[in-house]
Amino acid sequence: AMPGGDDSLVVPAEFAETGRGYACVRDVSTGEELLSVPLDECWHAALARSALAHALPFASQLRDHDAVCLHLLHERAKGEASSRRAHIATLPSEYDVPVFWSAAEREVLAGSGWLELVGRYEAEMCDDWRALGELASSAANAWEAFAAGAAITLDAYKWAYATVKSR
Repeated sequence: AMPGGDDSLVVPAEFAETGRGYACVRDVSTGEELLSVPLDECWHAALARSALAHALPFASQLRDHDAVCLHLLHERAKGEASSRRAHIATLPSEYDVPVFWSAAEREVLAGSGWLELVGRYEAEMCDDWRALGELASSAANAWEAFAAGAAITLDAYKWAYATVKSR
């Protein structure tokens, strides 16, 4: 059952101490199923590779994270034609986290371990982008067509990367 349906045992809720989540609508028994989500409704690497295979000859070689990021960007570019448009509409259009801040904005983190952590995270994103580019070079024409159609740039990849990592 999907959350919020007539037979659902959970409903979306906002909790003062922990934020968004789901709350049970009644007492439940040990082992009682609270919620189920069909795997095909989830973002996962196997589904992403399958969805991308028609456009990217190297889809089967994508790392899990890259497969999901590219699938997310591909579906986002479809707009209203995407079967995942409702979920995509709930995602932030941008992130206000240090990895997206300018060098001047990051100065407030100087002297803390957070600045180093942000640098490592940004380096990881950029390294993964470079590795994706190397893989894509094996089918440059297909990649260029796919990237143009899905508006895939480094900034878009960083958005998808942050989206996947934060979920």
